[in-house]
Amino acid sequence: EGSALVVVVGAVVGLLRDLGLRLDRHLTEWRKTERALRDSEDRYRMLFQRSRDAIYVSRPDGQILDVNDAMVDLLGYTRPELLDLDVRTLYEDPSIREEFEEAIRRDGWVKDFPARLRTKEGGVRDCLITASARFDAGEVVEYQGTIRDVSEDPGLVELAERRTRELREAIEELEAFSYSISHDLRTHLVTMGGYASILWKEHREQLDEQGRRYLERIVDSGRRMDLFVKDLLELSRVRRSQIKPVAVELAPLLEDVRNALEPAVRRRDARVTLDVGGHVVQADPTLLASALVNLLSNAVKFVPPDRVPEVAVRAERQGDMVRITVSDNGIGIEPDNVERAFRAFERMAPGSYPGTGVGLAIVQAAVERMGGRVEVSSVPGEGIAFAVVLPAAL
Repeated sequence: EGSALVVVVGAVVGLLRDLGLRLDRHLTEWRKTERALRDSEDRYRMLFQRSRDAIYVSRPDGQILDVNDAMVDLLGYTRPELLDLDVRTLYEDPSIREEFEEAIRRDGWVKDFPARLRTKEGGVRDCLITASARFDAGEVVEYQGTIRDVSEDPGLVELAERRTRELREAIEELEAFSYSISHDLRTHLVTMGGYASILWKEHREQLDEQGRRYLERIVDSGRRMDLFVKDLLELSRVRRSQIKPVAVELAPLLEDVRNALEPAVRRRDARVTLDVGGHVVQADPTLLASALVNLLSNAVKFVPPDRVPEVAVRAERQGDMVRITVSDNGIGIEPDNVERAFRAFERMAPGSYPGTGVGLAIVQAAVERMGGRVEVSSVPGEGIAFAVVLPAAL
């Protein structure tokens, strides 16, 4: 019995010794890995900081996460100031940022993308941006890029100008093609819808129940497709139209917008309150009306059927800008979906609510073309607030 115990104890001691040796090997490997990782991070940080080109890391919502010293030197901001900025506000032309993001979402990276960036002192630098995107589950979660200042290099300035012209020409050709196709498509849809409506009014009694059901679906599908094409044409018009900024009084413009939406407001028995005082913004009246019509229409529409829509529009002066807020008590939106909501054809509540997914793309395009920005805050299930921030009229 004693010898058996000795054998067992010996086996346990041997097992513990073996486990100890294995643990020591794992700890040694872990220390090597940790040291290699630390060395890699040190090398990355050294290259990051000592690069002659500006380097930045940002999120899709525009928040800057990190910058190097060259970025600070290029734009004249301190590092804390840059980390508190929305990277999109640095672009002289906001539409260029849209094109940049669209290209990087499509291809995963861009090389020598031309852009003009504003400095803290109000100057503008001609730059070429090379950047890549980090994706998670198919969505962009981070941008990482380098910015080369070409303002003092005639050859690079010429390259930037040429690439900008080529980019503009390609975009104009694409938009013209899109407009032409959409216009022709709508012509055929109107014709189809007209014949389907005549057939429904004058000959439906000659059809059996299944035939009438098919015809009703054709009429409904044609109506929805026509609405989709109309929104597509509106988005193209907003992006292509000439901007004519003037002093626009918000109160009368919003009264016109509310009157235009009166049928939808009455249908939902919605309560819409306007409190914009005497604020005046520098904007294109047509584009601003288009943006506000879409925001108020959504505010009335995206509210659960058992809840009375309550929409409030307010305005306040913030320095040299005016903030117009449209808030509602609707379904809201998840924070992770905010950026997606502004993409054309993205629908956050498909099936439950009618729509084409183009409205917010129109809003953003219109506001950014007027030199403003759109901000969003939401509590899912309780409501959402869109803020349109535009220059105040002097």
